[in-house]
Amino acid sequence: TVSGLQNLQADDAAVQGVVQSIAFTLAKNNARGQYGIGSAAAQGMGRGTIQVDGTMSVYFTSFDLYNDYKSETDKMISFRIVDGTDAGYVVTLPQVTLVNPAIQAGGPDTDVLANFSMEASQDATTGCTIQIDKFDAAA
Repeated sequence: TVSGLQNLQADDAAVQGVVQSIAFTLAKNNARGQYGIGSAAAQGMGRGTIQVDGTMSVYFTSFDLYNDYKSETDKMISFRIVDGTDAGYVVTLPQVTLVNPAIQAGGPDTDVLANFSMEASQDATTGCTIQIDKFDAAA
């Protein structure tokens, strides 16, 4: 997208490098109904955990993200998704670790891309793995 994804940031600053793509997968693991004898309906619910994984492909213009990977530095990743009226959502992953970098260099006069896998974990301060905030269009 050109205008629908805005303000891609790592730790409240623009990502160092030109991001070619970013993708996330959300899964709710081990959520379950708790059934007991004498009732066809669940008597409780096991909450389970949220798992957030993703990938990011960045033109390799600096070593900043690669150094974050090497030092296992967690990053807060956030971005805005907007529609034609500028209403939309802010997606925040408060604690993301970059893993499994793959640097692609095709040869002379080709782009060098850094492909990272990302693993989000629960932030100790907020208790969130992912936060999605809705906002209306500016009046």
